[in-house]
Amino acid sequence: MFVLVIAACWRLDPHDRPTFDELLTELRNLSTSFVGEESFQMLQSTWKAEVNETLEAKRKASYIWLNFQCQYCHSQFTHFNRLNV
Repeated sequence: MFVLVIAACWRLDPHDRPTFDELLTELRNLSTSFVGEESFQMLQSTWKAEVNETLEAKRKASYIWLNFQCQYCHSQFTHFNRLNV
C-alpha cells in the first residue's frame, strides 16, 4: 500500500510523480480503508519506519553517487593540471 505511494513519489521523471492533491487523496483513502482510527494509529509507527528507511537508503545512494562524482572530478582535474604544467 504505502510502498506504492512512496515508489510513485520517487519516479525519475517529476511529471510522473503524483501531485500533492493526489497524494492527499490516496493517503486519506488508505487511512479509511482500515478497521478504525485505532488501527490506523497503531500502523503509523510502521509506516513512519518504512518511510524513514526508504529516505535513508536514498540519502546513502545520493551520498555515494556524489562522493564518486567528486573523486572522478578531482582525478580529472589533477590529470589536466599535470598535462598543463
